[in-house]
Amino acid sequence: MTSIDKSPQIIRQMFDNIAYVYDFNNNLISLGLQKKIKEASVKELNLRDNLQILDLFTGTGDIIKILLNSNYKLKPTGVDFSSNLLDIAKENIPGI
Repeated sequence: MTSIDKSPQIIRQMFDNIAYVYDFNNNLISLGLQKKIKEASVKELNLRDNLQILDLFTGTGDIIKILLNSNYKLKPTGVDFSSNLLDIAKENIPGI
């Protein structure tokens, strides 16, 4: 049986390599449901103005985008160890 290297460097490299097809693949695999699930999840949060929110493993920032489109003045921060995913988040969300 072959061992799979799960070191942070290998995982980061994998996400950097798939960054530009990440959202497309998530939508394809979930048949488009992943966006609806994320929107429903954000609706379940107890949001109020001026909350600081940390989105760990933010990926392309899709949850932050949903948060910013809410009716609240929020201060979200996205963190990810894939620089390519973060670059896409910055492109998708002006001013972040």
